[in-house]
Amino acid sequence: MKKTPLKTHGLAVALLVAAQGPSQAELVARWGMNEMTGNISDTSGNQLTGRPTAVSLANNGLTYGQPSVTEGTYGAITVTAADVAKFGTSIQFNRAGSGMFQIGSPAVIGNLAGPGKTGTFTLMCWVNANITANSNQRIFSTGPANGWGVGLSNADKALFTTFGVVDMRSTTAVSANNVWQHVAYVWNAGAVEVFINGNSVYTATSANFNDETVTQYGIGANSNNIDPFNGRIDDLKIFNTAMTQSQIVAAAIPGPEITTAAVNSFTNDGRSQVFSVLVSNAAVSGDLTVTSVTPVGQNADLFSVVDFSETLIPGENGTVELGFDPPEGSGTYLVTLQIASNDPQQPVRLVPVTVVVVDPVISAATPRVDFGDLAANPGPQTMTLTLNNDGGGTPLYFSGATFAGQGGNGFSVVSSPDQIDPGESGDVVISFDPGTATGAFGDLLKIETNAGNAGILHVPVLANVALSAATKPVTMVNGNFDAGLWNSNIGTAPQGWTNSLATPPANGLYGQAGNLTPGLTSIAAHSQSVAGYYEQNLTTGNAGLTAGEVDSITVSLDRFYRNDAFTNGHALLRVSLWDKTNNLEITGRDIVFENPGVASGGNILTPVSLDLPYDSSTYGSEEIALRFTRIAPFVVNANANQATLVIDNVSVSVDGTWAPAAGYASWAVSMGLDGTPGKESGPADDPDHDGVSNFDEYAFGGHPLAGGSGVIQAVSATDTNGDSQRELILTVAVREDAVFTGTTSPVGTAAGVSYAIQGSLDLVDFVAAVEGPLAAAVVPVSLPASPPAGYKYVSFRLAGSGGLPGKGFLRAAATVN
Repeated sequence: MKKTPLKTHGLAVALLVAAQGPSQAELVARWGMNEMTGNISDTSGNQLTGRPTAVSLANNGLTYGQPSVTEGTYGAITVTAADVAKFGTSIQFNRAGSGMFQIGSPAVIGNLAGPGKTGTFTLMCWVNANITANSNQRIFSTGPANGWGVGLSNADKALFTTFGVVDMRSTTAVSANNVWQHVAYVWNAGAVEVFINGNSVYTATSANFNDETVTQYGIGANSNNIDPFNGRIDDLKIFNTAMTQSQIVAAAIPGPEITTAAVNSFTNDGRSQVFSVLVSNAAVSGDLTVTSVTPVGQNADLFSVVDFSETLIPGENGTVELGFDPPEGSGTYLVTLQIASNDPQQPVRLVPVTVVVVDPVISAATPRVDFGDLAANPGPQTMTLTLNNDGGGTPLYFSGATFAGQGGNGFSVVSSPDQIDPGESGDVVISFDPGTATGAFGDLLKIETNAGNAGILHVPVLANVALSAATKPVTMVNGNFDAGLWNSNIGTAPQGWTNSLATPPANGLYGQAGNLTPGLTSIAAHSQSVAGYYEQNLTTGNAGLTAGEVDSITVSLDRFYRNDAFTNGHALLRVSLWDKTNNLEITGRDIVFENPGVASGGNILTPVSLDLPYDSSTYGSEEIALRFTRIAPFVVNANANQATLVIDNVSVSVDGTWAPAAGYASWAVSMGLDGTPGKESGPADDPDHDGVSNFDEYAFGGHPLAGGSGVIQAVSATDTNGDSQRELILTVAVREDAVFTGTTSPVGTAAGVSYAIQGSLDLVDFVAAVEGPLAAAVVPVSLPASPPAGYKYVSFRLAGSGGLPGKGFLRAAATVN
């Protein structure tokens, strides 16, 4: 864009620069006191809003809309009839009601005067006070512990305080009650001067100046509501220089008042652009005339003033139309606008402007690349991802298009563009070849460019090949994560999983539901940290299972991505079969967890299954484990761990020469009975010392390492044949494969166990007839609603016990088969 020449409106740029010479006072804060209720605004652009305290509001400490300065001569200051309207209204501060406003720790004021005697400032305002003897009444304060404060004291003295050091009171009378006066307090590197009605009336030297440490500044009292003012205050202003008498007199009468937005920040996409910078006249009387606007600073050559509002009546908004011609590429560019006007307090207002250029801008035509559902052995497949350069001035250059996963995912990049011009598109061609592997496939396409919005763009790439599932189920200890402490990191029953995620909950969660998983009712495992893993040794839990006896492994699980508060990138979880003997990965594949956005609120578990084939001929008796490892996140911020990958309900099956062991031996291994002290694995052992042998716990659904679980059985009186007569019923948990026959004393067989159900009428011998198992098991409230995994409930009836005519007994026994 061709720059429009600077619009000077008759005022040369050289004169503008001279006018803002080194002695020019810059307005730091101005409260006009023209509000009729609530907060008082600061029109300096520094947003130093004054807020009435609760005490002020409760005790009528502030009265808005009061008359202000009247026409007349006030020392060196003359207020004409035309000037009166410029003051607007004032605010009455009621000392008895502790009237005051607080300002929250504005650094722009705190930096005016530093430690020792450094710094300069001037504070001025109009006051109509009623000051009593032996009292301090504060107009403005940065204290009370440190900093400075100004006001009136002892009926007729001016007061300048350096808190914690000294109170400086004028030695002669300088104030009068119930009349308007203009007061100005000047600090000049330790030298104090007070002006009343434009005349110097008091000078002093401060011994020191302590750092300001408070978090609130006060108007009409100290910041802690001490030494409140009594009377009216109007047009309170603070400047960043030690003003001279002539400057104070000139600034005492309000005039046109230029204000601008506190923040002027814009974004740009690389095209030439015109921005509108707000300019306002905050005066209650007097037109504002803008004479020139000049861009200055390190990037001024990129900016031009296209136009600006020349005249603004009181309360009117206008603009400076600022042209910007960006260089190539992304970057941040700064300029300061010097706006010259007839504002007597700020003849030249400096307005910082920031422009952030984001160019080029990359976007993908689709949020993911999905090869969809494919038949087994589909052969190589290809798809195209279209990328756009949405920027306006810079070509999009490609430095890499690769996959972020750890391999075994079947995807590769066939081709990608070298560059995409602004407003144009280009294609990345992706190939997918799963070979003989089946199930779900996922990876993240990592596109590296010079894009200003995303130097690295990750796009999920997905496929699903018809699953050829392995057929031999593998025992998973706590595959649903329902056992163990939420932060368990031990790998023995009943927990099952080894958790490498140190220092929970900062890096990983185990078996956690509740408030950490909103909307999820089941217990699950949560993966938060980078490179942490959950692992279960499958050889330990399945007798004879080794790497050389497995050809492929099928893993099924539920998953979802939990993102409570922050937007984090897509993530990958590595599912792998691990050689525990040599601590190496045998085979693996990645699962994509797509970021649903912070507003999704879903937390819905979705199932996923994958088959991992490998060449078992290169392995022997190595122990194998199933491992879930989180791959490093790609969007990193202070809350990266807010993106949690959740897995649940893990199941595994294998194909190969290995066959699942049956009976007690397999159960003992799965329950963690490894023969170490305290975990004796023999059928007659009782490692949890609950009086029930390991074999009886195996037969009747107990847990050998959980004391008190014992035999799961109960006797109840229930009508089971519809004759309205209750019978004596025995319900017991037995192995799921148990089959019962016989009626006088039913017997059952299962893998490694024989059951006998017996009845008695006198406890002398157990020869009474027993009927069952019944068609539907009776589950009294004393039993769990469901038996443990791998067990079923069966119920038996003592024959002839209808109506419970006398004594009766039922028992269940188990022996090794």
